[in-house]
Amino acid sequence: MAVPLFKAGIRLFDQGFYQKALTHFQRAYFHFPNPKIHTRIALCFKWLGKYVKAIFHYEKYLAQSKPKPPAKPTAATTTLRQGVQKTIGVLLKKIGQLRLWVTAPQGALVRLNGAIVGKAPLKKLLRLTPGKYHVTISAKDHHPLQRDVALKAAQITKLSFTLTRIRKKNRSGGAAADEI
Repeated sequence: MAVPLFKAGIRLFDQGFYQKALTHFQRAYFHFPNPKIHTRIALCFKWLGKYVKAIFHYEKYLAQSKPKPPAKPTAATTTLRQGVQKTIGVLLKKIGQLRLWVTAPQGALVRLNGAIVGKAPLKKLLRLTPGKYHVTISAKDHHPLQRDVALKAAQITKLSFTLTRIRKKNRSGGAAADEI
């Protein structure tokens, strides 16, 4: 099942039908999870202009194809791995990266454009398409923080957050003070 899907994916890719080829490669990987198929999936995403997803699949290939000692990689594998690493370097120049560091309080929600990306403590590198993003950090009994950031291609932006606790007002003076 995987081989016909893979071959059809190559034909579609060669004809310039990258989205259709992508579907075939993904289905081929489902039936036969060979790490090399990630390079074809990545190539489709690259030609579709979805560089973040392309990098993700290239890195999956590198992680899954890493030879386990004492085995040595073949010359073809070494060449492919070097080409993939070089391509990742080129693609990283087309995307923006946001390094978030949220230290306190424990469990504070971290959102990017409204979608939750994690909870504190959080140290995370997000790879994103260049553009404008809205970061919010919130936790019970703490002042929320918000920051807008414009990411540019080939840029790594670092943001660090620590929320401050809301101080409860101390009321004294009896009933008369409550009426003021």
